[in-house]
Amino acid sequence: INAEYGAKGTTGCQSEPNGITCCAFPPCTFSGSAGICKHDSVSCSGSRKSSSQGASGCGPFPADVRCCVGSSSSGPSPTPKPPTGTLSCTFKGVSGTCITTSACGSGLSTPSSSGANGCQSAAANEFCCTKPTCSVSGVSGFCKLTTASCSGDRRTSSQGASGCGSYPSNINCCTNSKLPAATMPSPTPKPP
Repeated sequence: INAEYGAKGTTGCQSEPNGITCCAFPPCTFSGSAGICKHDSVSCSGSRKSSSQGASGCGPFPADVRCCVGSSSSGPSPTPKPPTGTLSCTFKGVSGTCITTSACGSGLSTPSSSGANGCQSAAANEFCCTKPTCSVSGVSGFCKLTTASCSGDRRTSSQGASGCGSYPSNINCCTNSKLPAATMPSPTPKPP
């Protein structure tokens, strides 16, 4: 159910800019079957039941929000996960969004089991997508997996990169542009 901030008792969106709506999936029941309150404009794979037909749980909403219950052959409808990209998350102090790894593109996709916070209620294939920044000799970039493409140059913290040192060794700084040759430290000569 999308409702403008403050309408119909919605909370939690006070800090969002105007036009941001709160999205909720209130549960409902009809004849012992679990369902979800949905607006008539939203697809319902089962049947829609109103309060006047005996459904409970959608009463505080407008009349065009009814209880969507699964068909008798499919059993009760499961409680859905929030829509992709609507949950915020953090990993190592960097804010991100809960989305699939493929949708994360050049960002870092981190599961909750690895320390990301905020995606615990997201779909099982959604992780915290962040784009932590880094730099090498004043050239900015992003911390990326070593297997991800890099249009600039890759450097580790031991090679002068800053910003990715707290990440595992398979994540390093990928600069936004090629670095001058002088930014790569010379190897230390071995003693004779």
